[in-house]
Amino acid sequence: GIERYCESVLRGTDGERTVEQGENGEILSEEETVSPQSGSSVCLTIDAGLQQRVQQLLADYILSLRATGDPETGGNAKGGAIAVLDARSGAVLALATYPSYDISTYYEDYADLLAAENTPLINRAADGLYRPGSTFKPVVAAAALGEGVISPADTVSCTGVYTYYDTVIEGNTFRPTCLGVHGEIALRDALRESCNIFFYDVGRRTGIDAINEYAENCGLGVSTGLELGGAVGTLTSPEYTESLGGTWTQGNVVQASIGQMDTMVSPLQMAVEAMTIANRGTRYKTYLIDEIRSYDGSELVEKTEPEVLSSFSMAESDFQAIMEGMVGVGLNITNPDYALESLGYRVAVKTGTPQVTTDTTNSAAIAFAPAEDAEVAVAVMLEEGYGANRLIRGVLEAWEEEVREP
Repeated sequence: GIERYCESVLRGTDGERTVEQGENGEILSEEETVSPQSGSSVCLTIDAGLQQRVQQLLADYILSLRATGDPETGGNAKGGAIAVLDARSGAVLALATYPSYDISTYYEDYADLLAAENTPLINRAADGLYRPGSTFKPVVAAAALGEGVISPADTVSCTGVYTYYDTVIEGNTFRPTCLGVHGEIALRDALRESCNIFFYDVGRRTGIDAINEYAENCGLGVSTGLELGGAVGTLTSPEYTESLGGTWTQGNVVQASIGQMDTMVSPLQMAVEAMTIANRGTRYKTYLIDEIRSYDGSELVEKTEPEVLSSFSMAESDFQAIMEGMVGVGLNITNPDYALESLGYRVAVKTGTPQVTTDTTNSAAIAFAPAEDAEVAVAVMLEEGYGANRLIRGVLEAWEEEVREP
């Protein structure tokens, strides 16, 4: 795709030669009258070593899930994607998608790839659309804090069942649930424990318009600016519901507040969300072209500079509350094969188990690190998979070894 996008830069220009021929077609003289110009070289932000390792990590993990044969732990995993960004600029460091294909035999294999199971021709990282699930909760937190709906210390009572609508709707039967009973819980712990009822209530009070404003500022439901394009997705809203012929109800906002309903985003957008939260509200344009150089590499023709696409102000105390809650999620990864504590820096993480159908779910995770002053942002999505957070350490270890400056 990048070669097509940069065709005019890579191609160069043809030269011209004037040839004099005799009456029988024999060449009498030949002279180069316009010299050909070599095209320029395009240097990408993708780190080859990191890309290769992340791609292999993703493939190996999905195959290991399938090998279990247990649908409860990802035995039916269909595919997945990982996006890795430089959190300080928006530069794309790796975009992995699985299943994939061998580019060297692409043309020979094309017919088989078109018919293959789980659509390997789709770039899931940039073009796949998924419900974000609980990875959306940091956006709701930022909106509620930024709009003054809550402070970091405010609590919500979690009894395991959300009964607010009993008080406003006669005969109400809509009582969404939580996976636990958390009692009085504030933001940090609500993020760490992924308490649905906290976010149901806070999202309802914040309102869908404010939530969507912050979601767009975090790169969800809007273009990331990537040169190759990518899926834009949708955010849950009354307008979108009505465009589908549905009727907006009060309960839709609480489902949207935990990343369900009509909200559909790409893994690349999820990495942008992580980057934006890490940057305290500053969202950079994502890009693949690092620089353009002369054919021999000796002369710099053009250098891509980071570009801010949007921003919102985030108080340091609000960032600390969100970040500490996400660090708590990272510390919840206790399996020694995937634990983050040994990395030497703290990692902010948010996981999600977005519902696909009534009996299937995906597994999602976003992260940024180091938590206090992020250099890298990551998103993982596994279709009908399990344990997306288990891939974060492997991605960060590869990033340290392949990309991070000593």
